[in-house]
Amino acid sequence: MSFSLTIPMTNSQKVTLNAQCMDVCGCPFDAPSTPAWSNSNNSVATIDPATNNLSCDVIAVATGFTDVSVTVNDKTTTTRVQVNAPVLNVVQVTANEPVMQ
Repeated sequence: MSFSLTIPMTNSQKVTLNAQCMDVCGCPFDAPSTPAWSNSNNSVATIDPATNNLSCDVIAVATGFTDVSVTVNDKTTTTRVQVNAPVLNVVQVTANEPVMQ
């Protein structure tokens, strides 16, 4: 399987995927039918298609891979979503206001 796009994310991030139909010349046109979205692994990321199904929010849930596909008529495109654990970059220390003892 080839992927149209691979998206790296970390837990709790969200990305919006947009479906766009194109003719053989690469010119966009309105979808001839309502796009249908699917997801191969809901434990890694969940999907939430827009009301018109022309876009879909992908919300990262846990580390791993999932494949999000959109189908219009008999054409399907799949995007690989890779969810990584957050990487510790810095530890910050904060303090409350001093109070009398």
